[in-house]
Amino acid sequence: MRKIVVFDNETKKKKVVTLTSDYEASIKAMPNYQKNKDILMLKAQKYLKQSMYLRQALWKDVLMVAFAALMTTIALNYFISTTGKTGLFPGGLGL
Repeated sequence: MRKIVVFDNETKKKKVVTLTSDYEASIKAMPNYQKNKDILMLKAQKYLKQSMYLRQALWKDVLMVAFAALMTTIALNYFISTTGKTGLFPGGLGL
């Protein structure tokens, strides 16, 4: 015996349905059971992947973008656009 909670659209309430082992076996024997199970498993895996990315890898990516922006700023200010009285100086050596 297995109890499943389902939402009834007509009454807008949850109700508990009890499945016998014979009825559960007949559901598993249906031809579209495995297909629906596979679809639901793929959805669950996709959700898990997205939630794990938001917890861990997102912050790493944000830090990498911020670091790249900092390095770009340093490169532009120090190595490229340094000028003095006589024009551009190589390598930021202008005074």
